[in-house]
Amino acid sequence: MRKILSLLLVLIASPALSDCMRDSRGDTFCGHGPCAKNREGEIYCAPHRDGSAVRNDRAEVVCGMGSCVKGPYGGIYCAVEPGGDALRNNRGEIECFGGCEPATTQLCERTPAGK
Repeated sequence: MRKILSLLLVLIASPALSDCMRDSRGDTFCGHGPCAKNREGEIYCAPHRDGSAVRNDRAEVVCGMGSCVKGPYGGIYCAVEPGGDALRNNRGEIECFGGCEPATTQLCERTPAGK
């Protein structure tokens, strides 16, 4: 019985929904959410499983807690709520669940696998 309970706890606590990628040096990085590579091949991941990690116009990876949308002038805006939606309305304005914020590299995770 203890073995079954221990196994269940390990499975529940494991990052089964995380994303992992290898960088240009062959190191693996994993995040709570999706990951993307920047122009140098470095891996950055979203901080939430339903977040976003996307490349901007300068090929830098920027992240958000929810989904992200490219703005009319090239900026990327994301929902503030984890897993929240971001969309462009029929007037071309960006609307986000819980509000919008600019996607930034500072919101990204960069965690080597196994740490």
